[in-house]
Amino acid sequence: FEVGDESMVGLIIGKNGQNINAVQEKYEVKIDVVKGSGPTTVKIRGDSKDAVLGARAEVEFMSRDIIIAEDQVGWVLGKGWKNLEDIKDKAGVMRINFNARDSTLSMVGLRSAIETAEMLLESHTQYQQVYQDMSREERVLNESMDELFKGGKGKGKGYEGS
Repeated sequence: FEVGDESMVGLIIGKNGQNINAVQEKYEVKIDVVKGSGPTTVKIRGDSKDAVLGARAEVEFMSRDIIIAEDQVGWVLGKGWKNLEDIKDKAGVMRINFNARDSTLSMVGLRSAIETAEMLLESHTQYQQVYQDMSREERVLNESMDELFKGGKGKGKGYEGS
């Protein structure tokens, strides 16, 4: 596979080759990181397709930038960035940062973790509309109840007691 972002090569290899060596040993594969005039490529060879795919899943690091709509920034970040931290933890993303200047969320991690984080983000942002609709309905109901009981001391409109 091609390494889309050259800064990911260090994560693939790991400090003193620790990551690549551990994956090679775990899956009994040979991993070569080939730097040339074009994009860096990672070649994985092994005795089985499962071994090669397993190794790839553990070394295919990537970065992804996602633009967050201005009206969703607060919703996505959450109070004290709690929502963002939850997504990072649940997906297993290594790094997740928000750039307020261009409203961009930058993520770094394994491909599988990035894809999971994107799915969690999409679900979370879609829920915002449901939450807003529910809040609007609650306000309308509260206003109706206030109007219904206004001035009647809890007896309702039109109550004529003796």
